[in-house]
Amino acid sequence: MNILKVNNGEKETISSFFNHVFSQSEGPAEGAILQKLTFELTYQINDNSITGFKLINDDHEVMGCIFFTKLHFFEDVNAYLLAPVGVHPSHHQKGIGTKLIEYGVSYLNSMNVDFLMTYGDPNYYSRFSFQEVSEQTLPAPFPLSQPEGWLYKNINLKQIPTINGKPSCVEPFNNPDLW
Repeated sequence: MNILKVNNGEKETISSFFNHVFSQSEGPAEGAILQKLTFELTYQINDNSITGFKLINDDHEVMGCIFFTKLHFFEDVNAYLLAPVGVHPSHHQKGIGTKLIEYGVSYLNSMNVDFLMTYGDPNYYSRFSFQEVSEQTLPAPFPLSQPEGWLYKNINLKQIPTINGKPSCVEPFNNPDLW
């Protein structure tokens, strides 16, 4: 197994992968949403605002994939959003998600990122030292439909920074329906 960066020439492969993964776990409507989102993320991938990693097997099949996107706050902080992450249904419970998250956090650490946010299951992400944080403490780009899923992970800060105002996100996440 190898972890490689995703490039924009893989937009069809990566978006089809996410459609399959999320259609299986959340239903076809969610699969279609993730297909569109990851197509746009992969299409717009660039140096630092959007980064994706895929874990492939020896046959070059995608077993898992993850994206990290820049969050821009008014304050001078270097922050990213982890979303989405997906693991092929036939490879669940094999540590693929863990490998991708740990690899991504290490990559962000090497880029001197201050903190990482995600919007997901607190029970899952707490395994990686993510903690719940209120929108008053660290605002999300849009109002959250499930505020308990707004999660913070320190990378290079000693404490949660004081933030005033909502961040802006990369264009593919600039849709209130995703939040």
